[in-house]
Amino acid sequence: MQEQNSRLMKASVILIVFILFNTTALIAEPLALFVKEINTWLLLGVEAFLIIAYYFNKILRDLNKIEIDLTDINL
Repeated sequence: MQEQNSRLMKASVILIVFILFNTTALIAEPLALFVKEINTWLLLGVEAFLIIAYYFNKILRDLNKIEIDLTDINL
C-alpha cells in the first residue's frame, strides 16, 4: 500500500511538472522562439490532457484511501 501511494505521488509530481512546463511554453516570451514552429492548438491540447490526467490521478489516489466495511451485510 505504501509503495502504491509513493508511486501515485511520483506520478502527481511528474504531471505537475509537465503542466507547469507546458504552461510556461504557452505564455513565456523567451521561449517563444523555441515553440514558434509548434502549433498553439497542439500545446493547448496537451495542456488540457495533462490537467485531465492530473485530475484522474488525484481521484484514483483518493479512492485508494477509502475503506469499505462489509462486515454488517447479511446475505
